[in-house]
Amino acid sequence: MVGENSSATIPVTGFGKIKTGQKARIKLSNYPSYEFGHLEGVVSKLTEIPNENSYQIEITLNNGMTSSYNKLLTFTPEMTGTAEIVTDDLRVMQRIFNQFNKLFDRNTNANTSVPSTSQLK
Repeated sequence: MVGENSSATIPVTGFGKIKTGQKARIKLSNYPSYEFGHLEGVVSKLTEIPNENSYQIEITLNNGMTSSYNKLLTFTPEMTGTAEIVTDDLRVMQRIFNQFNKLFDRNTNANTSVPSTSQLK
């Protein structure tokens, strides 16, 4: 993490969903998010070649080190934390509807029966 930019290591799994311009939330290990909030930013750069099953991305911070709780956090070298990348900006109703679709698809596939060729006499 350097000033207005932060770097993150992302596992290869799911990396294909990450694109530049997506929103990011960074929760810092030494600043509990329930007390200090999180940093907000945007994915600004993606590496094209993985390094040991992970990719590096760069996140540009929207408000520098000012958190979502409007607290100015002190930068220290080698800060660690977790970054959440918002890959799909869906409304709450869309998320609920998608969950029902998944359940319906599972139940439909599980209850599919093969028509019988035998005849009753």
